[in-house]
Amino acid sequence: MKNLNSGKMKKIAFYILATLFTGVLFGQNEIRELPAEKIFLSCDRNLYCPGEQIIYSIYSDGISKIVYVDLFNENGAFTLSQSVIPVNNKYQGIINIPANIPPGAYTLRAYTYYQQNFDAAEFSSVPIQILSGNVDEIQYENQSEKSLIKDEAFPVAEIKIKQDTYHQREKAVVDIQPVASRGENIVMMTVSVVKKGAGIKSGSYNTPQTTEGNPLMIPEIKDPVIHGIIKDQSNSNLNLYLSEPGSEQGLRIATSDQNGYFYFPVLPYSGEKTFAITAEPGNNTDSLMILPNTSKKFPAPDTTIKPSQQLAKDMLRNAAVKQSFVKEQTIETKHPEHVNGLPGDSRYSIRLKDFIALNTLREVFTEITPYVKVRNEDGFESLAVLDDRRDILYRNPLILLDGTPVFDFEELNKIHPSKVESIDVINRRYLYGSHSLDGLIMIQSKTNDFGGYSFKDKTVFFSLKGIEQLRYVPIAPPDKYNAKNPMPDFRTTLYWNGDFTADEYSGRVEFYTSDDIGEYDIIVTGITENGIMYTSRQSFSVIKGE
Repeated sequence: MKNLNSGKMKKIAFYILATLFTGVLFGQNEIRELPAEKIFLSCDRNLYCPGEQIIYSIYSDGISKIVYVDLFNENGAFTLSQSVIPVNNKYQGIINIPANIPPGAYTLRAYTYYQQNFDAAEFSSVPIQILSGNVDEIQYENQSEKSLIKDEAFPVAEIKIKQDTYHQREKAVVDIQPVASRGENIVMMTVSVVKKGAGIKSGSYNTPQTTEGNPLMIPEIKDPVIHGIIKDQSNSNLNLYLSEPGSEQGLRIATSDQNGYFYFPVLPYSGEKTFAITAEPGNNTDSLMILPNTSKKFPAPDTTIKPSQQLAKDMLRNAAVKQSFVKEQTIETKHPEHVNGLPGDSRYSIRLKDFIALNTLREVFTEITPYVKVRNEDGFESLAVLDDRRDILYRNPLILLDGTPVFDFEELNKIHPSKVESIDVINRRYLYGSHSLDGLIMIQSKTNDFGGYSFKDKTVFFSLKGIEQLRYVPIAPPDKYNAKNPMPDFRTTLYWNGDFTADEYSGRVEFYTSDDIGEYDIIVTGITENGIMYTSRQSFSVIKGE
């Protein structure tokens, strides 16, 4: 038999894409030569109460697939973050404001991982003010509620409302027709109908231009990416394994660069997921650090947004009524498709319950596991895999225990066979991304908890929040808040559409007024194909019903 000690991995030169972006990011000295990415961010209003929802819409123009959305206050003392994947450059979502959130000035911003090469103050952002539940603690404007949205010399849309005054619970019909401002096509529009004074700056569109040093962050052009660094410089060019404990489908392999940086692309997922990173034999993870994908630079929020005293009282009352009587809107959720485990046409499986009970895993591998051998070299035992087709014994196969790589056979052998459900073997050289594996041995425990295996300092476990899969429907269907509905209705936002198209909606918006009398604004914000943002506004009043 021909033995071949080929090493655990061999690199395959599939670095065209990485080299392309490295040339773009590192090879240019002038910021104007870097690719530009633009983001349009809009939300239904700027004033909120604790426990409410921020409804936002994004238009992304660039090569990055992932967009990050943050809500933060002064110095980022309180921060909520989401990562989203726009579809056809667009995304609509929500941020649930915690009931115990500290009141004050906040910023809602949207940006890509690549845009973090630039000044965070230039990210697309919208000022947000969270009101205190105690009216005596709120800082007020010394004037009556008003809209601070300036009328544009070149409006984005022509807004026609049939009447200037409506009664409570009366149906309103508004015609909205986009205006080809300066001959430019409009690529996205949002429509919001809110209490006057609650919508101050409804949208932001920006392209960061100012660099903050040497660009380091490569655009995320496909799937989400986990970034990290090994601080010990002697660990450069080190192979690392990312896994999802309990699932072999999550295996990823990366090699740290000369500065210790590494990254793992992962399939999109929602919710929170646990990952593990394992260093190759002879190394540990003491100096390994997972780097955040979100920016940790927090420009000072805009503190000039302040409501009138009456508006603040009305909004606090409205929020209290909604929390007591109104159920939350139904959200359409899209989950990632399930992906099966590692593929392989030379995969052999055994279920230990089908065989006579053995005392050790060493006996299991020696007696009943096909194509697996227990080697003893200089007093140290390890596993090898026989490739019967090529007559090669692979001396360094990758061993996965509940989906996570393990390299210590002595520790592995401490697991009693009664804790093992099955063992799978791929006895071929396995191409995995840009790496080559000399066979695989996959061990599945009965309880999916590694069977008591001790990872010591070889593996670091951590959890990360995944992609938001929310697709928000327009707020307030026309017939939900009509006069026949007996529930109290004190909405601050009467209507929201984060992706309004005149063709789809026949240029018409319909909604019902609420029980809350006062002045309201119809706010239409849009972005043109050339990156110019426009806002149009029309006001009306709600008076007591007859």
